[in-house]
Amino acid sequence: MLDSLLALGGLVLLRDSVEWEGRSLLKALIKKSALRGEQIHVLGCEVSEEEFREGFGSDINSR
Repeated sequence: MLDSLLALGGLVLLRDSVEWEGRSLLKALIKKSALRGEQIHVLGCEVSEEEFREGFGSDINSR
């Protein structure tokens, strides 16, 4: 599924809520996109930046 989403290119919007947790999918998309050299912008996250960046390597966090 992840490869299918990324193959389309362009803008991908995910909604993260109590009923449907999307943070793990978002982090997987970010990691895969960063490794492909794409620009990534995260807007409106409910957790702190430090908490959100947990689990990413320094190469991804530096982007």
